[in-house]
Amino acid sequence: MPVVGCLLICLFVLNFPSSAAPACSVNVVFQHAPQSTRDFEHVLAKAEAGDRAAQFQAGLALETGTGTEQDYAEAVK
Repeated sequence: MPVVGCLLICLFVLNFPSSAAPACSVNVVFQHAPQSTRDFEHVLAKAEAGDRAAQFQAGLALETGTGTEQDYAEAVK
């Protein structure tokens, strides 16, 4: 009987996270998501100047394709 109870608990715990909704979206993570290429270029210029928040925003924009073309390799940089 303890084995069956353990299996039921494991099944419940393993299935619980899969039913949860994502905690954040692009609009939540960005302070101001770049809506156009010009906005992205401004964020990218700040990122290249060393602004850490802009670096994060530029990487996320490149990863998601928000305001620019999606490019995973550049997003990692």
